[in-house]
Amino acid sequence: MEHPTSPASASRHVSLEDSEAFEGVEFAVVLPTLNEREGLARTLKEMPTAAMRAEGWTYRLLVVDGGSTDGTVEVAKSAGVPIFHQRSRGKGAAIREALAWLRSRGVRFAVVMDADCTYPTSLVPALMSLLDSGSDLVVGVRQPVFKPTSAARDLVHRVGNSALNYAANQFAGLPFLDVCSGFWGVHVEMAQRLALETNGFEIEAELFAKAFRAGMQITQIPIPYRERVGVAKLQAARDGVRILLTVLRFGRRPSVGTLPRRTGSVVRSLLSLFLMDETRELLVVADGSRRRDAETLVRRFRLIRPGANVVLQLREGKASIEQVPLETPGMGGRAVAVLPPLVAGAGPERPSAVVRLPRTARVVNLGGGPFPAGWSSATGVAPLDRPSGISGGYRLELDSGRPAPLRSVQILVANVLSSRDGKELAFIRANSAGTVTTVWSGGPAVRAGPALLPDGAGAEPGEPDGPEAVDDLPAHVGTRLH
Repeated sequence: MEHPTSPASASRHVSLEDSEAFEGVEFAVVLPTLNEREGLARTLKEMPTAAMRAEGWTYRLLVVDGGSTDGTVEVAKSAGVPIFHQRSRGKGAAIREALAWLRSRGVRFAVVMDADCTYPTSLVPALMSLLDSGSDLVVGVRQPVFKPTSAARDLVHRVGNSALNYAANQFAGLPFLDVCSGFWGVHVEMAQRLALETNGFEIEAELFAKAFRAGMQITQIPIPYRERVGVAKLQAARDGVRILLTVLRFGRRPSVGTLPRRTGSVVRSLLSLFLMDETRELLVVADGSRRRDAETLVRRFRLIRPGANVVLQLREGKASIEQVPLETPGMGGRAVAVLPPLVAGAGPERPSAVVRLPRTARVVNLGGGPFPAGWSSATGVAPLDRPSGISGGYRLELDSGRPAPLRSVQILVANVLSSRDGKELAFIRANSAGTVTTVWSGGPAVRAGPALLPDGAGAEPGEPDGPEAVDDLPAHVGTRLH
């Protein structure tokens, strides 16, 4: 008897004409549905087709239907969207069958989003960009938009979701800010190797847990989350228990087998930083040897921020790069990304990129190497990893290539509390897998105490005062996170 997710059985769900239309397709946008006529119609109408074509990617939409009786299938047909009729019951089964079918057609990436109009279709190109830049899994972390009529109910859901995230982090060591998100993108081949097996709403929890344990490159970005259109299928108490049990079942397993790790580019890391912020202005200064990275970053920033004001400056020679100020009068809300020359074969002697985030004035040093000595306080950056006018530095380091678990306070800040500063820090830490990252807080250059560090942490007894601290600079406290 054929397994319901085998290519042979799955191929009968889509007509031959539509099946052939997926040959050579890089991205599929998968929309699981069950009686979502109105939500699907609005979701399809809002899909940013022009932006999705901007990078030259080939993509197709795919509606996965679980037996709708309200006209959902007719909405898809009228929009010319192929329909995949699942054989089993449940959202998890729908996703597993669809991913197996897409793999059989050679589709590289899938962006999955609920078709109830809660998720921002405008960010589909952002997920595509991150996947194409080296992410194996991209998770949209919901930031609900309150409405007076639904505030109480929404608050209950937010608290329940945060409790599940807390459990995933504390009891299973999973560094996820939203373990139940219905908006995510994945490398199809990698997802199939995880051998997913759940059939219900717990599918995301299983996927995220197994992806982390297998060492996949994971990126998390904040997304707005609206009130759904139509009747909710999820039952909070019953499905919440199933999700919790799934987190504990798969999250505590040592591994499902290490997968071949894709190389995450600096573009991926930079895009994940800029997606945390609402800035629409960006200055990119790059050494001539980094032209390709710089041009890709500019192009994709414009893709995820249509109409953005972006300036690219290509410079030749180390001295010119080392004279780039990160903080100057009149810079306002502009983000700054500096891509210095890389030293081949010499180890992490310099950062792969240095970023100033405008909302918090944080400086993020990707790659962990010290700033070049030529950067001086007169030009905005002091020697030896010490940005001028910046305080409260600490390093995010990895243990055997895995990120440190997120603290409970950061989970709550990212999902319930309104601190934008705290949210930014939580996302930086969540996306630190595969890198050594140094983060400096904004503000006056004063001695930084424990209050400037996450969760009130201070330096361990006997540790130096932080990364590359020197006597002639204001001392700061460093925390090494494992």
